[in-house]
Amino acid sequence: MLDAVKKLKPDTQWEYGMDFGCGDGGVGLMFQGSHLVKDFVYVDHFSKAVENCKNNLKRNHLNSKVIFEGDIKEIKCDPVDFVFTNPPHFKTCTLKEMYDLNWLDKGGIKKFKESSYKILKHIPHRHFDMLWVMHKIFYMEITRWLRPKADLFIYENGEQTSPIIWEWGQIAPGLNLEGWVDGTEVQSLGKYYVIHLTFDRHIANKQIRLPEGFQMPRMLF
Repeated sequence: MLDAVKKLKPDTQWEYGMDFGCGDGGVGLMFQGSHLVKDFVYVDHFSKAVENCKNNLKRNHLNSKVIFEGDIKEIKCDPVDFVFTNPPHFKTCTLKEMYDLNWLDKGGIKKFKESSYKILKHIPHRHFDMLWVMHKIFYMEITRWLRPKADLFIYENGEQTSPIIWEWGQIAPGLNLEGWVDGTEVQSLGKYYVIHLTFDRHIANKQIRLPEGFQMPRMLF
């Protein structure tokens, strides 16, 4: 990930970054430890992940802000000039994956209502972004927290998904695709790739037109 960012934006350091969907904070810690980004705000909507992130920051003697928030539009933080996100890489969950996760048995779905509530509210699986809801909301809402000329980097799986900005075709005004790298240019990426976007504040206040028929979910990310 570090090599990909350096390739896409060489000889650059950032003041304040956001680890969006931070999990245990490993990605943000990596960028802070490399001194590419001076400070971070860590954001996730899994309470256990936020707890682990706080513990990891404490172990590394860092006092960065950690936010637990279920609705991306309610996040409260200072504007950032760097964003890195490693979103779920699967649009749907296959039957095999359901069996592997013990969501199904030979007789069918086990106690569907009870287990689905548990999955969604307590132990959601981070590999799945059903119908790309998280991606869509990220691309439409993230500009709320961006400084002018901010850089955004999205880490994706080249074998299982395609960039939502190509599949979906709609992002917030002010976001511009600058480029991307994959394992052919940065060997450490393997089957993954990193997309680089920039933010132009001058056109960011234009009215956002959502895709026809799309309704913004209340949940998320």
